[in-house]
Formats: sequence, structure tokens, C-alpha cells
Amino acid sequence: MLSHVRIWRFTLRTQGELSLPGFVGPMVRGVIGRAMFEQLGPEAATAIFEPHAGAPCFRVDTPLHPQRVLPRSKRWHLRLITFNPDIEDAVLNAFAAACATGFRDNRVPQEISDVATLSHGGQWAPVIDAALPPSIELRADELFNAGAVTIRLASPARIKRGKELVRFPELQDVLVATAHRVRELQLDASGLGRFDDRSAELPGTMTRWHHPRHSQAQDRDYSLDGVVGGFAAALNRQQARWIALAEILGVGAKTAYGMGVIRAAPVGGFAG
Repeated sequence: MLSHVRIWRFTLRTQGELSLPGFVGPMVRGVIGRAMFEQLGPEAATAIFEPHAGAPCFRVDTPLHPQRVLPRSKRWHLRLITFNPDIEDAVLNAFAAACATGFRDNRVPQEISDVATLSHGGQWAPVIDAALPPSIELRADELFNAGAVTIRLASPARIKRGKELVRFPELQDVLVATAHRVRELQLDASGLGRFDDRSAELPGTMTRWHHPRHSQAQDRDYSLDGVVGGFAAALNRQQARWIALAEILGVGAKTAYGMGVIRAAPVGGFAG
């Protein structure tokens, strides 16, 4: 079902002092979009970057981090996930051009020092060696066999229950949001099984995250806000498959901006 999905990890080396926001997704989407419009022109770029119908062609998959200033030559990692092989090259070429032009208002260039993709076995591998997509079953086995896992909304998530935004998402909310993403991306999830059965779940801790942003292209201010936090749950086999998929697809609205990043680990497995 993930034959068209590729998970990329870029190792970047900043060519000057770089002030990174805690939420890098909007910044990365912005520089890719600007480069794509310059390379392809408005009409072609809009058709790829902002489709009127259908899913985004890529998403930023980087969790929140404390705001930091990277000194010159410091290496840092960035993850992108692409969903359409027909326009994958356009996304990657735009990202390379954006790195050369530079990030942030002072346009600090970024050298791409390494590129890897997530392999079938869940290991980072050179691009040429990663012909098969990551295995949902292998990852689901890890989560199921852990007994209890912490499911973390690692970047601001906007998840709805019906028509209302959920302030304190639960396991079922994340599972349903993943199913929505599957439909949006037109994936075949028939082999994953149903996730209707409830499982043991502990109360979680959620925090509202507000990220003001200014669009230079549209010359307007707007906000990307959502909830971050996590909860613990004992997953059955079907739920483990869906959470493994959520880690790849993201959940909720505006995943192209880096929102809705999901991470799961055995209870106690997250640092900090």
C-alpha cells in the first residue's frame, strides 16, 4: 500500500549561523514552495504544490524541538515524505534549490551532506539501496509486542471529532484521523484490519501550541495552531498497524506544513 511513499532524511550542514524555530515545518514548506514557483512557473507549480483536489505531494516530518541557534558548519537533520513518484523529482529539486538559496530571512545556505531513505526493514539506507517502501507489518510487530506504547503528537495536530476540533485527542481520534489520511491519499488499507475495539488507555497530557506566521506570497498573517502531547495505550494488532501507518502519513489538517507528526515508542522510550 506504500509503494509510492518514500521517507527521506536529509543531513544538512549550515553555511552560516542559523536560527531555527522550534517548529520548522512551515519554514521548510515555504522555501520549497518559493523555489518550485521560481523553477516551474506559477501555473505548473500551483498544480503540484497546491492541488485543488487531492492530497499534498509531500509533507515535512520533523517534530518540535526547542528553538536553537546553529553555529556555522553544524549538521542537522530534516525529514520529508513524498507521496507521488511522478512529481517527486520536482519536490526534491525545489528542496535542493532552496538549500542553495538559504533559509530564514537572512538566507543562510544549507549544504546537503547526506541523503537516506527509510528501507523496508525500517533502517536508514542510501537512496540506491532502498527500493522497497517501509514495512507496516514489521513496525506494527514492534508496537504490539511492546505491551504498552506512548503515542506522541510530536508537532501541532489539528484533529477533528465530527466537525469539532479535539482539544484532548485519544487513541480512537488518532486512528480515525489516520483513516481519513488513507482516503485522502487514495491508499488501499484493506489489509490493515479494523480498529474498532477499544484498548486500555491512560490519560495523556496535551498542550495547545500557537504558531503565528506571515505569508510573503499572500502578504497576510495567519496561525498554525494545534495540540501537542501524548498518551499511553496497549494496542491490539490492528491498532498497531494503524499507528505504524500514522507515523508515516501524519494526521489531521495541514500535514504539508509539518503538522500532525506522530511518534510511538514503548512506554518510557522517549527521552526527556
